[in-house]
Amino acid sequence: MKERMQLLSELFFTFRGRLNRKRFWMRMLVLYFFMQVLGAVGAYVLPALGFPAQVAMVYSIGMTLLFWLGSASLWVRRFHDRNVSGWWYGLYFFFILGVFAYLVYAVAISGGDAAAPDMVLAKYLIVAALMAWLFVAIRFGLRRGTPGPNRYGPDPLGMTAALPPEIRIS
Repeated sequence: MKERMQLLSELFFTFRGRLNRKRFWMRMLVLYFFMQVLGAVGAYVLPALGFPAQVAMVYSIGMTLLFWLGSASLWVRRFHDRNVSGWWYGLYFFFILGVFAYLVYAVAISGGDAAAPDMVLAKYLIVAALMAWLFVAIRFGLRRGTPGPNRYGPDPLGMTAALPPEIRIS
């Protein structure tokens, strides 16, 4: 059991090393699938078993934090594969979190009136957040990683092993 938990931690919850595109997207799909299953447990199974709504809420918050931690770990290692510090993902994440917080604030203040000044600003911030997400998805999720070793570790594809010594990049 200890070995399985350690393997799970290395696959989804470590922030060190590099992760190539294929493994990144496969792990994201697995993480998303399991979080959907665990979310369904919180939404349907716990209330059906008679647990109070507060237990389901705490469970849901815990699963959300677990998903955020797992996906942040995968994204940081993907940034590392592109030879970029994972702290840039943290900056991006807090920007998205700030946009979400402002959206909640704007809806609470304006009562959902789309013409209210707070809601107009919220719309622009949502567009900015979508553009930031698109930039991150293309730049780090779809583009090939740095060939050869970089400051975050060896090439996860092992590309330098097949190159002659005079061509290798160190």
